[in-house]
Amino acid sequence: MIRKINEKINYIDFCEINSQKKLTFNELIITKSDLIINCTKVIPEESFLKKLAVHQSSINRSFVIIISSETDVKFNYNFNFVPTKKEAFDFVSLERIERDLDY
Repeated sequence: MIRKINEKINYIDFCEINSQKKLTFNELIITKSDLIINCTKVIPEESFLKKLAVHQSSINRSFVIIISSETDVKFNYNFNFVPTKKEAFDFVSLERIERDLDY
């Protein structure tokens, strides 16, 4: 389930959703919100994450992936990785401030 934290942030626990059904790209781009995906237990394919990152960039919204610092994952695309949920929300907050200031 996509949990809407507020009007501007959607939070997804990829493990919960992926165990219930296959998550599709179109389900994640239904709003113009910042997006945080928790991938601490299940790591999606890089191509899926890249499509989301490109989409989020095109609508000028943040895309942050929570992944444990102990997980050794090599991706070719430059994603915004953070190790905890709190840091993900802090990251989005800082990017929002930058957008508001046109930085």
